[in-house]
Amino acid sequence: MPFFDKTSKTSIITNPNCYLGSNIPGKSIEKSFGLITQVAKGINGNINDKMEEMMDSFFNKAVEIGADAVINLKFENGSYQQNGSGWVVSYLMIYGEAVLTKSED
Repeated sequence: MPFFDKTSKTSIITNPNCYLGSNIPGKSIEKSFGLITQVAKGINGNINDKMEEMMDSFFNKAVEIGADAVINLKFENGSYQQNGSGWVVSYLMIYGEAVLTKSED
């Protein structure tokens, strides 16, 4: 299933608790838990499946520490040559700030 598929429960487009910016419409930030990350290296095969798996783990980390949203969400990916060996290693990183929100009534 593609990462940005609208039927995906972990897609950043359809996840109501994921924000690319630092403001959440109709809510204010009550507490910040700081930066959380999820990193995978040596990715091969279907990267979309790996991204979905990583997003699940990423949001589970946020919930485990008491957050109900993640702001300033960023993705990085690329590849590098490991120790000059000629092997190319691909990586994917997801990071953002885990926060607890409250409604602005």
